Amino acid sequence: MGGSLCRADLRGADLSGAILTSADLRHTLLARACLDQALMAGADLCGALLTETTLLGADLTGADLRDTTGLTARQLAGSLMDEETSCPPALASDPWVAARLGACRAWRDQHQRDARIPPSPPTAPVG
Repeated sequence: MGGSLCRADLRGADLSGAILTSADLRHTLLARACLDQALMAGADLCGALLTETTLLGADLTGADLRDTTGLTARQLAGSLMDEETSCPPALASDPWVAARLGACRAWRDQHQRDARIPPSPPTAPVG
């Protein structure tokens, strides 16, 4: 936890379930990587390449996703986010991301922190 993988080339890596809490992932190449169920709360992903990266069930609470490349609303549709999650400007105003944040907030208000994350919306956005 809290380690540095800054500028690492992790393209295509299977990091599902990885504990990357507060990790320094700035400018890391994560294209086509699998980060499903990864614990990434408080991680710094500024400048990371996230094209086709899967984030299903990833804990992105408090993560810094500003200035990432290739991140889409569809990728965030199944992740756990909170008000402290910093998204790129184009995604911060995206209605799908806002809806996901609202679902996470409602879930958090009703469940304990260690329970399963809220389900993805029935129809995820394309692109």
